[in-house]
This record gives sequence, structure tokens and C-alpha cells, in this order.
Amino acid sequence: MAPVSRRIDTERVNDVTVVKFATRRILDEHTTLAISDELFRLVDGSPRRILVSFSDLDYLSSSMLRLLLKVQERVEADGGRLVLCNMAPSIRDLFKVTTLDRLFDICDWNAEADPQVQLEGVWSRARPRPSRKRSADSDDLD
Repeated sequence: MAPVSRRIDTERVNDVTVVKFATRRILDEHTTLAISDELFRLVDGSPRRILVSFSDLDYLSSSMLRLLLKVQERVEADGGRLVLCNMAPSIRDLFKVTTLDRLFDICDWNAEADPQVQLEGVWSRARPRPSRKRSADSDDLD
């Protein structure tokens, strides 16, 4: 049997679990499923703070975006927090265009710093929630 290739690397820094992708491009469903298995095994291990670094990632598929939403949902259901960091401009733009930047905490993190200390403001602030924009016509319905 061939050894299983890991798609993510994890490191524990104080009470933060740092996740880094072990591939530069997440293109297909097979890769996303492999990452899904690894992420959910991690989440089921009950870490309260997960920091996902996109620093080595050049591209991700829409299926990966859906996976991140599911992971966040599971982490929050267990009272934890998921934070995304260090995105390339093209990936940050993807989150902006899809308005996912309103659903996730996205920040920059210096990998040499303790994420618990450097990102303390992120861990402690209220979770971002999508804003509902009201159309000008909705006020005229009274």
C-alpha cells in the first residue's frame, strides 16, 4: 500500500493550531476531499483556535471555499474560532468577490510571532457577520 500524502501540515503554538497547506494549488475534488478528511480529523480533536495560513497557496477551487465554510461551522459549533491568514492578493480578491470576506476573520500573521499574542484582538472580538444591505426600494413598502 502506498503511503498517504498529507495535504496539510499542522503545528501547535500555545493554544493555537496553525494549519498550512502542503500543496500550492487546490484544483480538484480529490485534493479537496483529502484536505477535508485531514481538517475534520483536526477539528474533531477539539482545538479551540485554528489559524489557517494561505502563505504557500496560489490557487483554490470553489469546492475548497465550501469546505472552509463547513469547517468554520463545525469549529464554531464547538465553541472555537477559525481565522484565515496570509492570503495572496488573488485569493484575497476571490474572498472579496464571493463576499466570503464578510463571513471569515481574515488577517495577516507574522509566522515568527506567537499567533495567540499577535492576533489576540482577532481571537477576542465578536465574530464577523454578513451585513444585509437594504435596497432603497425596501423603505418604500410601508
